[in-house]
Amino acid sequence: MSQGERIFAYIDKGGEETINKWCLPSILCDCFPLPTAAVTTECFDGCFGSVTVSAISTSSLPYGGMARILIAWLASKVYYERAHEVSINVFGSEFLEEIGFQFWDRYEIAEQMERISKTSFFIVREGAAGKETNTIVLAKNMSREKRRDSDIFNISLHKSFIDAVQKDSVAMLASLMRYKSNDPVFIDTYMRLALSK
Repeated sequence: MSQGERIFAYIDKGGEETINKWCLPSILCDCFPLPTAAVTTECFDGCFGSVTVSAISTSSLPYGGMARILIAWLASKVYYERAHEVSINVFGSEFLEEIGFQFWDRYEIAEQMERISKTSFFIVREGAAGKETNTIVLAKNMSREKRRDSDIFNISLHKSFIDAVQKDSVAMLASLMRYKSNDPVFIDTYMRLALSK
């Protein structure tokens, strides 16, 4: 069974009615341009068909399944709750349970959030009418409060990210993304198939 067939088989089991959903802007689902493993670079390019996406950061880029899940979680806050600002305690049990990382290194989650807050996407889509370009900045600004028993990120989401989410988003099964959090290639394939379904 191919990877795509396994994803559709999972969705067809009927879990969609009982499992909460996340989402991502459809413009990012064709080609999600984040590295699958840790990097120290500030730019990363991805290409799928007629779509080219560049991820640019003012520090090192976020990476792996965790970064993809955190961005989907942020997009879901915008789409389902109309949030423009989020406050996240990466040491808080409620947040960790919601994203499915109860047993993950909380310092790694904090590092990923720091990287995400400094990342932008530049998308070029070629079609019959020519080139269409879009820029998505994830965060307008971010402050961090570190204490002995908490590490709180206060993030103001950028208008370009909010607009992209509200304009056209693709619903995704949170449980599947959590289950495959260690397989970013699988998650990327799921994004493309969710867009086409």
